[in-house]
Amino acid sequence: MLKLNKNTGFILIFACISAVHAQTLKQLGIVSKSGGVKSFCEYKNEWYCAGGAEATYPGYGFLRKWDGLNWVEISDCPDSAVMSMVIFQNKLYLGGWFDYLASWDGQNWEKHVKIYGSFPAPDYWRIEKLVVYNNELIAGGQFQAVRKTSDDTWNYETNSLFRWDGIFLQTFGRYSLSTDADYDPVVYTFSIFSNDLLIAGGFNSLRDLDSTKYIDTKSFAKWDGSVLSPMSFFSLGSKHGNKLHASYNFNDSMLYVMNNDSYNFSISQWDGVNFNVLLADSFPYRSVYAIIAYKNIIYFGGDFEFIKSPGDTIRCLMKYDGNNFSRIMPQPLKFLNSGYDVIRAFHVRNDTLLIGGSFTLINNEGDTVRNIAYFTDSPVGVSSQEKSNMLKKDFFIYKNPESEQLIIHSQNNPINEPVTIKIMDALGRSLYEKENIYLPAQVNSRDIPEGVMFIKITSFRDKTVLATQKFVNVR
Repeated sequence: MLKLNKNTGFILIFACISAVHAQTLKQLGIVSKSGGVKSFCEYKNEWYCAGGAEATYPGYGFLRKWDGLNWVEISDCPDSAVMSMVIFQNKLYLGGWFDYLASWDGQNWEKHVKIYGSFPAPDYWRIEKLVVYNNELIAGGQFQAVRKTSDDTWNYETNSLFRWDGIFLQTFGRYSLSTDADYDPVVYTFSIFSNDLLIAGGFNSLRDLDSTKYIDTKSFAKWDGSVLSPMSFFSLGSKHGNKLHASYNFNDSMLYVMNNDSYNFSISQWDGVNFNVLLADSFPYRSVYAIIAYKNIIYFGGDFEFIKSPGDTIRCLMKYDGNNFSRIMPQPLKFLNSGYDVIRAFHVRNDTLLIGGSFTLINNEGDTVRNIAYFTDSPVGVSSQEKSNMLKKDFFIYKNPESEQLIIHSQNNPINEPVTIKIMDALGRSLYEKENIYLPAQVNSRDIPEGVMFIKITSFRDKTVLATQKFVNVR
């Protein structure tokens, strides 16, 4: 039981006792900046999203922190698009369409490594992906040279890939990535598989820096901590067009990789020995950019249009259960900007799947969802208690110290639908009721008497009880 008075700060007061919907995809705060969300990360028990338009022009990037109600802008962050975030040595590191590797410790920004140049155009340089492997930060992207911010000499042997241990900047031994196409090599994704770091992107060979000889590889390389070596266990599409945009290690037994060139798109599976193509189709200039496992199902996000059958096209979001690809919900999601909508990031938090990108869609309830959303999926046939645990929503109530208002809201899984708030006394008599309102909501503490109270929140649409709990009102 909790007491509330004017000096009460931020207090947890009750948790839900039942689920709202079996499946739902809804808006999670507002991120309206051009380019949308590219990455999620949890740092120091707080939740961040980052992104922006993919260009080196200033003013397009952002980093924001969730405060329970809104995404709050972090000042002085890199002002071009942030593509990747990772925690390393207790700092939040960021890479993107800016010419340095950045870190943030919750208070201050720092620049560590400068990158320089790429072909065909200088403003294509970027750090596309970050990962921590063997106590080092590995950065991949598209650039020609790197140097520490404190140095004057550029290292031209990196070719879109470098290692950083917090003090020293290092290459990958005697080999570097290379391509004989009319662009510099590019790294799009990393995966850790069987204790090795798998590197994938747009390149077709490794260059021996000692002999200047080239070793063929098919957009895939392996780093075991000491040697960079080729991996050529498959080849799809043209030699120059191969680009592996995303990969994912599922249960340390299967690696899902995406292959994309101008005319072919595929999703493939590799268990370390056998290679199988799970899906192949002609999606000109389309791809998958994000993959994640959620409730033992693999989810894919991108800008693809998968024609499963005549009249049944799956756009931008789909799942794979080990046998079939399908839309993530029985009801189709209506994406509104054909050719422009794209899913770029996934993250699982509190048993909920977070979805980020640059998109506008209409969900199964007719609501508009833009750029950032949350998705919950409660399997059929589980008990009420199991459903409660899966879709747990934490509700908070606190009194504004400057007024008599009680503030009620849901923090972890915000409810973006109208609710009914009812306050009753210990005998069950109704003292206050308000329908068709959205959280956060305010209740004047002087509208209810002092003493032991019960508060109940229900869905206005289907009358599902979301939460009920006891509290004490003290003026």
